[in-house]
Amino acid sequence: MPKYKGNDKAISGLVKRYEFAKAHRSTWEQHWRECYEYALPQREVFNQHTPGNKKNTRIYDSTALIATQRFASRLQSTLIPPFKKWAKLSAGTAIPKEYQNRIDKDLEMTTDVLFGYINQSNLATEANEAFLDLAVGTGALLLEEGKGDDLLVFTAVPLKELIVENGPHGTVETVFREHSKPARDILRIWSKGTVSTSTQSLIDDKPDTEVSLMEGTIYDPDKNIYEYVIMEEKTKHIVFEDYYDVSPWIVFRWSKVSGERYGRGPIMTALPDIKTANEVVKFVLKNAEKEIAGVYTAVDDGVLNPWTVKIAPGAVVPVGADGSLKALTSGGNFNVSELVLDDLRDNIRKALYHDQLGPVAGPTKSATEISIRQQELMSDIGSSFGRLQLEFINKLVKRSIDILRRAGKVAPIKVGTQEIGIKVISPLAQQQDMDEVNKISQFVQFASMVGEEALQIGLDLEAFPEHIGKLLGVDPSLIRDKQERDQIKQQMQQQAQMKQMAEMAAQNPEMAKEMIEEEEQA
Repeated sequence: MPKYKGNDKAISGLVKRYEFAKAHRSTWEQHWRECYEYALPQREVFNQHTPGNKKNTRIYDSTALIATQRFASRLQSTLIPPFKKWAKLSAGTAIPKEYQNRIDKDLEMTTDVLFGYINQSNLATEANEAFLDLAVGTGALLLEEGKGDDLLVFTAVPLKELIVENGPHGTVETVFREHSKPARDILRIWSKGTVSTSTQSLIDDKPDTEVSLMEGTIYDPDKNIYEYVIMEEKTKHIVFEDYYDVSPWIVFRWSKVSGERYGRGPIMTALPDIKTANEVVKFVLKNAEKEIAGVYTAVDDGVLNPWTVKIAPGAVVPVGADGSLKALTSGGNFNVSELVLDDLRDNIRKALYHDQLGPVAGPTKSATEISIRQQELMSDIGSSFGRLQLEFINKLVKRSIDILRRAGKVAPIKVGTQEIGIKVISPLAQQQDMDEVNKISQFVQFASMVGEEALQIGLDLEAFPEHIGKLLGVDPSLIRDKQERDQIKQQMQQQAQMKQMAEMAAQNPEMAKEMIEEEEQA
């Protein structure tokens, strides 16, 4: 039964909640405006711009622009590389170990189906836009159900449209979106919805007129569902409402201060240096113009009119007998400016992990150097990576699985009452696993130095290959589970016994005959 349609009290409560959340967001807008103006002018949407107009006319130094683009691209290639599997479904620690590998093999097929649809979706293009917003602090993707082979449809939602509410533990639970659609498209998008009388008039007479909408996804903790509602902002008319088991929103923050709803990104950290570098370059260019064109003094002696004289290459300027036109030397020091700029630009690049994320141009790096750089990166962004796994990867996979399940493409991912886990296997995540592999390798080397007996006592050699295989991201189908290993071990023992008996038969036939008879009797 609809909760809002025809219920004025419920609509009034929804509007108040929306307006309060919107007012809370307004305290961030000035800060966001500066970040976008200086580092992402092409995505600056807080000021009014005519489509196609230049947005970078006030930018004199492009360091932040380039570094931000590289931040988004490199983060994407190390977290969700296109056309690769960067996550997989796993049995999780809640399921007994003896069953984990077998369940992982079954889940591998579901993972393959999942990434088959992800790789043919528009995630790669939309995620890049969302990662650009993440550089400011908060990225957002809306994952909707499509049709046919394009079941997963992603939309990068800019910060200007995003309004969020946190749950009691600081996670984003409720999301509002303020945006507009041409009147003609409203019922095309929400075909089962209705519009107000005024909007219907626009559809009939002025279909290209934009209609402001509020799109809300409100979490109901009592029912553990998400209420989805579309409302016309002007008329407060409910266009459409529905319910979701899993939120269609994927809102993720780079870092977060306790008590705040929105994230803080590296651009915020670097903003003072970005603004200063921009001003320094502006002044350098002004001084360079003076150096090129020159600044002159002239005596108004009736021969030379300083207001009409034009300084140009090859020009002949009439002057008085004393040569009244004289060049004025510039007081600017370009060397000092360059030193200041070098420091500022270096700080900007460091803040945006310019030299750490992903491959680096230049001479080929050794394996040791690459490993050290990756370790430094993980140390720098460890907390952000953990947040991205929780708020981005997990939510994206769960929402995708929910869509595929309802479309009948995959089975529900539960084993009894135990939820299936999600493991990140992106290049960035694998670096963390490699650290553990290296630690295990060091332990094995140490134990081997002590002796073979110490190695066998100190390390579970039976579980060792399976554990290492999982850390290295080896396909579960290539790793035998405990039951298969036990069967093979039994077969090997039997083969060893048979070989021993054959050797004894060759040396002492009578003793071998007696042993065979004893086994048959047993």
